[in-house]
Amino acid sequence: MLTFFEEKYKEYKGCCNWILFSFCGKHEYEYEEDLWVAGDIGTIALIGDLYVDLQDMITDLNNNAPKEEFLKWYDYSLEVYQLGLNNVNYKSWLNGCPRYTDEELKMIREKKEEAMIRELEWITDIHTKKDNIISGIFDSEGITLTKKDGTNVRINY
Repeated sequence: MLTFFEEKYKEYKGCCNWILFSFCGKHEYEYEEDLWVAGDIGTIALIGDLYVDLQDMITDLNNNAPKEEFLKWYDYSLEVYQLGLNNVNYKSWLNGCPRYTDEELKMIREKKEEAMIRELEWITDIHTKKDNIISGIFDSEGITLTKKDGTNVRINY
């Protein structure tokens, strides 16, 4: 016989799995009970290649949000996180909170890239003076510096 807590916890897990099932169905993902990260039911699920918090699933279903809106928010969230900007939660997103436009994000991305290049140039200048660097090759992941003795130094972003 289950204790009161065990019984309620079993109900809770069932509810969480029902929410996950409903979310997967709405967004046309394959449902499996083991989608919960680390088997921790009611926290975060790995759905397709998305990490989705239970509260965001509830928000999506409770607000009957348009199907495409979740991915718009998810992609936006990743973008602003990578740019080091403040994110918005899904509920606020659905309520039309202020957000950066595509043009603003593009400008911020370009400015950050320019700043990273200037930082690498500064680091290169320091290493050139300190380590007798004779050349540097920039690529999408960083810079490779060549010393006078022929050895290379790699600096990644």
